[in-house]
Amino acid sequence: MESDNKTITVTKWYTQTERGTKFGIVILFCILNYGGYWIAKFALIPVVGYFFITGEVSRNASLKYLKSLHIYTHGHSPFPSYWNAFLHHYQFALSTLDKPWLWKGETDRFRVQIFGREKLKKYLGKGVIVVGAHIGNFDALRVIAEKRNVCVNVVMYRNNAQKINAVLNPMGGNLRVIELVPGDVNTVLDLEDRLLDGEMVALMCDRLPPNARTKTKQISFLNDHAEFPINPWVFCNLMKRPVLFAISVRLGTLKYRIYLEEFLSEGDYSFDDRSIFVNNCVSKYSRILEKYCILHPLQWFNFFDFWKINER
Repeated sequence: MESDNKTITVTKWYTQTERGTKFGIVILFCILNYGGYWIAKFALIPVVGYFFITGEVSRNASLKYLKSLHIYTHGHSPFPSYWNAFLHHYQFALSTLDKPWLWKGETDRFRVQIFGREKLKKYLGKGVIVVGAHIGNFDALRVIAEKRNVCVNVVMYRNNAQKINAVLNPMGGNLRVIELVPGDVNTVLDLEDRLLDGEMVALMCDRLPPNARTKTKQISFLNDHAEFPINPWVFCNLMKRPVLFAISVRLGTLKYRIYLEEFLSEGDYSFDDRSIFVNNCVSKYSRILEKYCILHPLQWFNFFDFWKINER
């Protein structure tokens, strides 16, 4: 890479301003409840079009991701065109449209396939850690939470999406969202108690935590090097609990598929060197993430420069 004196500004995911208004979100959800799903679905098209045209950061990030995936798969994935980048944004909007019914526990509206059901039966009620990613709609795990009557605690940072969360939060349900506070020991202790009570703790592992003095690991991801956080794996090492990988992808109108894979068993915590354990976890997670990006290429919703490490 050539060296020069230019300063390159990199947009971090948690500094991106939430676009739109709370009123607009409420109007859309009212259309969903009173006009029906199909009317709301078509009402999204001009909305997504506007944000796609005016949103340079997310548009460029989508194109860069599609290009990386296209190269990695030797052309066996959607071409990095503006049309496919628009569809990428539209898939994200459709997953958001499903959130109100999922948050209200109206899970009977959805048809859900579960791949890896035997893993769920094996660990249900035993205090398992779930690692996920921003693929599809993680809120569809509420289907499991409601039908199995188990509490799922999702740890995430939400300050960059305050408007939609203000609308969704009062809807409740068995999927509890815990605000990520970097370095907060009390949160870790609280999560440990929830695991001891047989609840699930879910961690999203494909974004770096904001304003945290955290170490990261650089690893190849979709034909280029990217940075992944190690804090989730340090947490797993502290808890010594089985770990499942879980994502929920949208297959069509009110139809989802949940994938569950055993990521770590209790026997996988035998490493004396924590750094070896963490490095192995990050490498394994990256490979699984690549697999599901290939299977569902328009449902990885990280609309920022994921490979920004190469531009520092």
